[in-house]
Amino acid sequence: MKILRLTTSNDVVQAGPGSRLDWIQRLAAERFGEPVEIVVKPVWPDSRLPAAAERWIAQEQPDIVWMLVQSFWYEYLSVPKKLERRFGRVGKAASTAGFRAADVPWLSRNALFRGGRRLLQRTVGGDPHFGVTELYEAVEGVARASLRDEGRQFVAWGPFSYTSYAYTEGQERAALAWRSDLIRRIRALSDELHFLFEAPDKPYWQTESAMTMHSDHFHFAMEEQRRLAEREVEALAGIWDLQRKEPLEESIQG
Repeated sequence: MKILRLTTSNDVVQAGPGSRLDWIQRLAAERFGEPVEIVVKPVWPDSRLPAAAERWIAQEQPDIVWMLVQSFWYEYLSVPKKLERRFGRVGKAASTAGFRAADVPWLSRNALFRGGRRLLQRTVGGDPHFGVTELYEAVEGVARASLRDEGRQFVAWGPFSYTSYAYTEGQERAALAWRSDLIRRIRALSDELHFLFEAPDKPYWQTESAMTMHSDHFHFAMEEQRRLAEREVEALAGIWDLQRKEPLEESIQG
């Protein structure tokens, strides 16, 4: 089994034994009795993603294209992004500086830096990186590119929304509305194109225990990786059973 995994930094912030990808490969190989190869592509769901996915599919010829859909993309309110959109070139310079600062490991883990960022998000506010329509179009483009080959499966995994990025009641209401709208659209697409889409109606931060976080307070800690992997392997098992059932039915009918 070969999986093209369109994913986020949560998959690559930790690597090797005990990582999420390591658990998926080990648990799936034990479950299915064959090796599982995962090709990882961290993605940013802008308008270029469907064409990039199409190239990767042609190169890798995967059995499954697995796309993780993250609430961060449309719920996290970025102060630099707001400055960029509101103030043109000057805002772009401030935005670039802000993003670079957040990417510096020692700074992103600094309590003072994180506290200042939260204060700005609560008072100044921010803009999401993507609107619901932009994100839906990226998912749709990747889904259609993946399913041009009838033997290939596509999975849209999430949003699960383990974390609430809201700092005010108004931000929370907006995030829940955006989430519901995105899930409704992807669910309708999955019904049309017949692919697996998994996302809970309520965000997990409302219904599940809190996730243990990495030291940067943005990514999941290593101890969460097996739990995340087990859920995905259960979904893979459903696809595996379906793939084995279809050739059997065809041979019986023939």
